[in-house]
Amino acid sequence: MRETKKRLLAVLSASVICLALLFGSLAFMADAKTDNQDVMITGFDKVTLAFVGDMQFTGTVSDQIKKNGTAYPFAKVTPMLSRVDLAIGNLETTLTTGGTAQSKQFTFRSDPRMAQAMAKSGLDVVGLANNHTLDFGLNALYDTIGHVKKAGLLPLGAGKNLAEATQIHYIKKKGKTIALLNYSRVLPSTSWMAGKNKPGLASAYEPKIMYGKVKEAKKKADIVVVFIHWGQERVTTPEAYQTEMGHTLIDMGADLVIGHHSHIMQPVEWYKGKLIAYSLGNFIFTNSRIDRSNQSAILEVSVSNKRIQAGLIPVRITNGQPRPIEGAEKAEFLRFMDQLSHKATVKSDGTLAP
Repeated sequence: MRETKKRLLAVLSASVICLALLFGSLAFMADAKTDNQDVMITGFDKVTLAFVGDMQFTGTVSDQIKKNGTAYPFAKVTPMLSRVDLAIGNLETTLTTGGTAQSKQFTFRSDPRMAQAMAKSGLDVVGLANNHTLDFGLNALYDTIGHVKKAGLLPLGAGKNLAEATQIHYIKKKGKTIALLNYSRVLPSTSWMAGKNKPGLASAYEPKIMYGKVKEAKKKADIVVVFIHWGQERVTTPEAYQTEMGHTLIDMGADLVIGHHSHIMQPVEWYKGKLIAYSLGNFIFTNSRIDRSNQSAILEVSVSNKRIQAGLIPVRITNGQPRPIEGAEKAEFLRFMDQLSHKATVKSDGTLAP
C-alpha cells in the first residue's frame, strides 16, 4: 500500500511539473513579441485594450474604398486591433445615405457598410460623442446607431435622450468589469446636446453629470474608461481645461482618460498611477497638409490587479490607410512623443513609463 502511494505521489508530482511547464510555456508565448516588435505583453490575468483616434470614410478614403473594398482602411492594422480583449475608436462621421447637411464647414457622411468593416477589423466599440455625428441631422444619427449595432459594435455617447446618451456601458472581460463612458467637449451648437426628453450627444461642457457617472461606474467596475472629444484642432498642447478635467476624472475614479479631436497627437501623462492620453490624433482620415497629422498611434493598455501598463504603436496614414512604421521614422515619432509628454516617458520601444 505504501509503495502504491509513493508511485501515486510521484505521478501527481510529475503531472504538476508538466502543467507548470505547459502554462509557463503558454505564458511565454503570450508574452512573446511578434516580428514587428509591437505586441503588448499579455498574460493570463491581464485585460488588454486598444484605442485609436478619429475615423471617417469620406474624400480620399472613400475613393480608396471604392477601388480596393471596405476592408482597405484597416488592412494593415487588423492584427493589432484583433489581438486585444477590447478595441475602441472614435467614429467621426455619420453612416447613412440620407439626411440633410447641417450649416457647418465640414460635414461627413460615409458608406454604411463601413460599420461591418470596423467590426471585421477587430474594433468592438465606437464613440459617437463628437462634432460630426449630427452632420446630417437626427435621422442620420439614428441610422448611424442602427448600422453600428447591426454590425455588432457598441455605440457610446449618443441616444434618444440624456439617459441613453450618458449611459455607462459595462463589459465583462476575463472576469473583470470594464465601464465605458463617452463625452464631447467640442460641439457646434447646444442643440446637439442630449436633454432629458431630447435626442443628441453626451456633453462635457457642464461636467457635473460626467463626473457623477464616473463615480457611479467606479463602484461597479474594475476598470473605468472615459473616451472624450476635446481640445483644439492641430495643436499638440492640451488646453488648460483638458488637464484640469483629465485630473478630475481620475480623482472621481477613472483609470483611463483617452482623448481625440485635435487631428494631431497630444501628450500622454501618468497621474496618480492612471493614464491620460490627451489625443490620439487621426486614424482613418484623409491626407493632411500637416505631416504630423498623417502620423498617429494605436494605444495598447493592459490592466492587471489595478496595475496599468501601456505602449504606443506608431502608424502613418497614407491614402486613408494607417500602417505601422518602423526604423528611423518610428524612432523619430517616439522621440517626438517623449518630448511632448512632460509627465510620462515614452521609451524607444513605445512603452509608456511614469
